[in-house]
Amino acid sequence: MPDSIPQDWKTDNLFVLVGGNPLPNYVAAHLLLKDKGCLHLVCSNETEKIANKLATYFPDQFIKHTLQDAADRGEIRRVMSDALKKDYKPGTVGLHYTGGTKAMAVHVHQIIREKCSDAILTYLDSRTLTLRCDSIVNNVKVKFLVKPDLRTLLDMHQLSLNEGHIPRVKPVLLELDQLLAKGHASKKAAESYAQWCKDYVYPYENEYKKFQVAKEEGTATSAFLGKTIPFPRHSKLQQAAEEMRCLFEVSGDQFDPELATTQQVGLNSVEELLRYLLGDWVEYLVLQAFLKNQTTHHLHEVLMSVKTQPNPNYFEFDVAAMQGYQLYVVSCTRSTFRDLNKSKLFEVYIRAAQLGGDEAKIALVCCEMDPSRLEDEVQDSWQVRQGRIKVFGASDLPYLSDRFADWLGS
Repeated sequence: MPDSIPQDWKTDNLFVLVGGNPLPNYVAAHLLLKDKGCLHLVCSNETEKIANKLATYFPDQFIKHTLQDAADRGEIRRVMSDALKKDYKPGTVGLHYTGGTKAMAVHVHQIIREKCSDAILTYLDSRTLTLRCDSIVNNVKVKFLVKPDLRTLLDMHQLSLNEGHIPRVKPVLLELDQLLAKGHASKKAAESYAQWCKDYVYPYENEYKKFQVAKEEGTATSAFLGKTIPFPRHSKLQQAAEEMRCLFEVSGDQFDPELATTQQVGLNSVEELLRYLLGDWVEYLVLQAFLKNQTTHHLHEVLMSVKTQPNPNYFEFDVAAMQGYQLYVVSCTRSTFRDLNKSKLFEVYIRAAQLGGDEAKIALVCCEMDPSRLEDEVQDSWQVRQGRIKVFGASDLPYLSDRFADWLGS
């Protein structure tokens, strides 16, 4: 169970140092600002836009203090002295110094201690998701005391979900997901499936796209209609192939994707079916693993295929979940290739850290045969704190829900 914040930690004037990630300040303000208290946003020119966005969550309770040079001790002291004289609300004073530059943290901390000897000085520990107070030994677990959703997290970074693309919240082919996962635990079966996609699914997808364009232009012929794809033939994929036959209501060895896309299957178009076969089944498998652990591990939001509105800071996540204020992001691929898997892991690591800060946890779900080796390699070369990155490989796929239970509880 989460702890509660001691009432004497909450103050009438809460100074927060605004850094590159607004999440710690958002959490601190919700936890430490008294009702009708004043939130003092201490920012630099570089972080002023972030401060402005934070202010929108506390529209009637904030004052902004902008530093022209966030490393200038004299300016920091002057701005803070003015704030404590002119903009000071009668009552108690607190400083939350998780964000900002080191110079800001040192000098603001120092002057507040000089001017307000009884000030409450706090920071968030990203390793333990606890709130620490300088004057008290015991820290407070706060992970579940603030629960922003993904839209709020994006909004803090002036991003929004792409309204033309609705994230998935439910898996559709649970049994087929599991059977494909079981088959891909074998390297030879995974390679056979990859070859099957290359020989049949990708060519069909390309032809189908051309056919759709021709239909729109009025130049389509019936030559494409009735084209079929054989079922996967590797012995370890036969259970998956049999499940496809049942879903597509086919008794032979081939299926027509246009006829297979029915409401019973749960995919809305030929394009969705093809994307599923080409690799989206891994995303659905991950979605299923999160949802099976949702209640036990207190996940208040799980979304698959998250895309933001196009802009220079465009984000796209395969699967994301929120556990308290901690963001979990998973990149998914059926690839067995080390370099590709490493590249996908690096991309999601950068994006998740930008959005969820040091608290974010990142995983890659793939068909890597030695996931521990890849995990150790990236942690060492990227100097990532132990536990922030996890790689789930081929042997994990059939048991992914159980593996996620351990990960979410760690």
